[in-house]
Amino acid sequence: MARGHFVLVVVSVLVAAAAAPASAQPRQPAQPAQPAQPAQPGTGPAQGGTDPMAMGASEAEMSDLQARERFRIGRGFYDQGRFREAAAEFRAAYDLSNRAQLLFNIYVANREAGDLGQAVWALENFLERVPDSQDRVNLQARLIALRQSLADQEHAQQETTRAREDAERARREQGRLRALERERRSREEAAGGGPSVWSWVVMGTGGAFLAAGGVVGVLALGKVSDVEAMCEGDFCLPGFEQTRDDARTLITMTDVLLGAGIVTVGAGVGIALLTAGSSRSASSAERPTASLGCGPTGCGVSLGGSF
Repeated sequence: MARGHFVLVVVSVLVAAAAAPASAQPRQPAQPAQPAQPAQPGTGPAQGGTDPMAMGASEAEMSDLQARERFRIGRGFYDQGRFREAAAEFRAAYDLSNRAQLLFNIYVANREAGDLGQAVWALENFLERVPDSQDRVNLQARLIALRQSLADQEHAQQETTRAREDAERARREQGRLRALERERRSREEAAGGGPSVWSWVVMGTGGAFLAAGGVVGVLALGKVSDVEAMCEGDFCLPGFEQTRDDARTLITMTDVLLGAGIVTVGAGVGIALLTAGSSRSASSAERPTASLGCGPTGCGVSLGGSF
């Protein structure tokens, strides 16, 4: 996926802004504030007492130093392309300092990491806490697009989950049919009958796999269309990689289900051909009926006959 055309704004956070001269000179970026030096022995508050203000300042300075270090580490991670780790460090710096500008760094790092939920949260809070942002109009437009991408991503995840559940139901149905086959085979062996009825069972199982593969295949085609729609030229919307991975998963599931269905149906046809001559008289008395159907909750095979 092509990285967005936005460069991380190295926010001069955790710093104290040096006051610019009241002249026509351009405003200089804020410079890091120098941490206060620890008090030397014999200076500061009177000996033998505790200055609550000095204690409060010391705690604030400690948090400020810790926040600077977490921000520095996060910036290093971002430069290395380790966006998820960078987002975690920026968030830790924000929790320590409560600097609103850090929310923009959190937004950019999470967007690059593909964590759209956290990116939306950070950008929403940044716009709320920095209402006079110079790029506010563009950021609001980005927030709208980001929310839409998040909604599309959640919908895609739901579709993928539904497809996996359908595949799991097909797997359980296969196990159930195998158990029925074993039970039926035992009964026929005890009664001296042939196994021809199970050719229908095997073919019905294959039909269930083919139907499930068709359903998942339709979902895969829709996902591929989503992937193509998310890219224009060299630019792709956030969430492209997740959507592409979901499409690949659905395509793989389709191939597996269709392949299993073809093999299973072929096996059923083979059993039917091998047992047709030996069990013709028995099958006329107890010919099974099989039907395949799909509904909103999945696909299944029904088998009937006299036993």
